[in-house]
Amino acid sequence: MKRNLIYLSFLALMLVYGQSVTAQRKCCVVRCDSVQNIENRAMAMSRKLMLDEKTSAKFVPLYTAYLTELSQCQPCQPQKYTTDEQCLQNIEQRYDEQIKRLNIKKSYVAKFADILTPLQVQKVMSPNCRKAKGCMPKGVKKPMRGMQRPDCPLQQQNCPLKQ
Repeated sequence: MKRNLIYLSFLALMLVYGQSVTAQRKCCVVRCDSVQNIENRAMAMSRKLMLDEKTSAKFVPLYTAYLTELSQCQPCQPQKYTTDEQCLQNIEQRYDEQIKRLNIKKSYVAKFADILTPLQVQKVMSPNCRKAKGCMPKGVKKPMRGMQRPDCPLQQQNCPLKQ
């Protein structure tokens, strides 16, 4: 009887505690609107490029303008059930939007080149990569951990560090 009372009180405690934890999680979620998201991305890119304050003051407004222009020509979502004519129109619209995006990128390369070095411009213009260690070209596989690499100086026969 005493054991059942302890189990019931423990169960009631867990139910009350679990509800309070989930209630706290829901109220703490804050969503950024698109303008704040673009500003955050611009500041993150500025930090990634390791710009000083003077250069960052020039770069951030230009990069936010670049991102807003790119966001205005987002590709439309294709409809599920379409006719052949609608499919062809969707393809043409997608090509037009890709051309617009390319023209925007071309126009901003010169503006970024006035502020940044060519390597920094390349980082700005490269597609976003979600991987933590950088982008690998498609088809190139990362070597496995214990795999021998012939270009590594430590793997060569006459390496002084190996001895």
